[in-house]
Amino acid sequence: MPKKPISRGALEALLLAEVRKQPGCEAVERIVVVPVKPPRSGINWKVRGYAPGAAAASKVARAIVDVEHQLTAAYDLIEV
Repeated sequence: MPKKPISRGALEALLLAEVRKQPGCEAVERIVVVPVKPPRSGINWKVRGYAPGAAAASKVARAIVDVEHQLTAAYDLIEV
């Protein structure tokens, strides 16, 4: 299935919403996405950082890895 194009803001909002669904990650405040240039293995973005808020940073990091893996398969970052 082809990947869907998505803006950085929309992708960061989607990542944040999905990570907050994970146990112990409800308080995550922010996730930052950056483009990968040139794309590697068909992936043109990655999570650069996050603000865990009151959530345990180790739980947030694990959740981000899982969600990032799912979403890199579904979305391509577009620059607007």
